[in-house]
Amino acid sequence: MTAENLGGTSEISEALSFELLVAAFGRANANLRATEREIRYADRNGGRTDFLAECFDAPLAVSVTRIFERQGRGDDARPTSLADATQLLRKKLAGVNATNASNMEGWQRQILHVWAQSERASSLCRAAHALLPASLRAATVVLITVVPADKYGLDRAIFSNAEMSGLDVVAERLDAVDLGAFRRRQQQEWRQLTPLGAPRRRVSRF
Repeated sequence: MTAENLGGTSEISEALSFELLVAAFGRANANLRATEREIRYADRNGGRTDFLAECFDAPLAVSVTRIFERQGRGDDARPTSLADATQLLRKKLAGVNATNASNMEGWQRQILHVWAQSERASSLCRAAHALLPASLRAATVVLITVVPADKYGLDRAIFSNAEMSGLDVVAERLDAVDLGAFRRRQQQEWRQLTPLGAPRRRVSRF
């Protein structure tokens, strides 16, 4: 969490994305290999992935984004539309494909982790994903995590980059992101990401 990213206001959402992987796979099976600034690329002026983890001894790159319930601020704010969600995913998936091709770390596919501010935003994201060309979606596992507003402030940390009292808050809010379902889904997706012949270790329960 202390490592700087390359700009924007997404440090906390990126850090919590990695914590979610740890919760899903177990601390022994998921480690941070490189931060956004440390990942090596053949094209130094191209796009960047948010972090590179190592899961079950294989590289797993993760790009993190957020989809909000509303676009804009104040009186000009309006509900997020399907067009907004489509534009977001098109841009992010294009960036993912670019970094898949240019990275020098050995990965060919990655996760696009989308933090959704509401169930409605999540539904829009899923609908938008289905509308995009298969060629744009093929090399990416899209994970959507819904984080509604609550008294713990996890939503404010993710969507506003507001500081929390400590990461132990996340342990108290595991039910908000349904990590049980996440772990089961990621075990299935991991079988697609793991190279043929690579060892598959038992995923630790949490």
